[in-house]
Amino acid sequence: MLSNLKKQKKKVYIINESLCLGGVEQVLVNIANNLDDSKFDVELILFSEENDLAISLNNNVKINYIDKLDNESKKGFFGKVIKNIKNMLYIRQQIKSIIKDKDAVILQMNARYLFINLPLLFIRNKKIGWFHGCIEQDNNRIDIVLNYILLSQFSVIFNVSQSGKYSFDKKLFFLRHKNKLLNNSFDIDNIKKMAQDPVKYHDYIVAVGRLDNKYKGFNVLIEAMSLLKKDGFNEKLFIVGEGNDRAFLEKQIIDLGLENNVFLVGFDCNPYKWMKHSKLFLFSSLSEGFPLVLGEALACECPIISTDCKYGPSEILDNGKFGILVPVNDSYALKESISQLLTDTALSDKYRLNALQRAFYFSNGRIIPELEREILSL
Repeated sequence: MLSNLKKQKKKVYIINESLCLGGVEQVLVNIANNLDDSKFDVELILFSEENDLAISLNNNVKINYIDKLDNESKKGFFGKVIKNIKNMLYIRQQIKSIIKDKDAVILQMNARYLFINLPLLFIRNKKIGWFHGCIEQDNNRIDIVLNYILLSQFSVIFNVSQSGKYSFDKKLFFLRHKNKLLNNSFDIDNIKKMAQDPVKYHDYIVAVGRLDNKYKGFNVLIEAMSLLKKDGFNEKLFIVGEGNDRAFLEKQIIDLGLENNVFLVGFDCNPYKWMKHSKLFLFSSLSEGFPLVLGEALACECPIISTDCKYGPSEILDNGKFGILVPVNDSYALKESISQLLTDTALSDKYRLNALQRAFYFSNGRIIPELEREILSL
């Protein structure tokens, strides 16, 4: 009886480069953990054992690792071409040895990743791909043709934001019939539970993300904190996260005399406690796909100030209804909005009271069933 039930389950393989700490990887873990285990049997296929988030996976989710045949660098154009062809064929062989069920569905978490998509071209299983971020940068004909070849293999392509979907439809109009909107989602109950953990600090504001100035703009946020201090505020900002620009930001903090105002906390597997107990949540990104952390901050009932970057913040905050939107890369605008929410308690309380209502729109309860219906329809 049990074996018959297991056979009725739809086999799902989720493919990604790794489980390193990142937004795409968090989405992957959330999907793997929350697909209905009475309907789906989920396995992961990863290309790297960098697995910071593996500890967050449910025990019933199996991980398969794939390696490259040839990691040695080759000299010359033809040497590199031969190396890549060998690796592609070897990866294809490994994937086929794992996926034996012809009715299994493959979920490719980054549909633009050439290294994964090329071997997948030769796998006949139905596939769903995720598209994060911007396609507007692909302006030359080679990129357009390459995208068409690689993305045509997917039965469904999910864009995670409405603005990203619009950009995709405009640039790759010949694939728009496959393109659908599916927002990233999260487990509100789990976030609320984790958010109850205590922190030893109080009366502070917070930001969460990878220390990467090219995309996350924490250097701009620190400039805003300097301007805020010059206006007479003595606020403490905790930045929760780790990244390659830590040394740059540490020097910036010292140069601006903010050693007692801005603190780089480092990585914390529970950022929600920092959000829940904060006065404000600040988001300074220059570019995003669909910033899950904004939805998580809503679930923690935070008043939010966010840059209005492409893509996602204006959609998540409903064009400013559930938080303040400021121009990208503008430390003065950030400073003004922080000052506004610190002094206007009525406005801050309004955002806090309405936050959870908005968070439910991006909850697993709404999003995961949509994904399950798509998988079962293939």
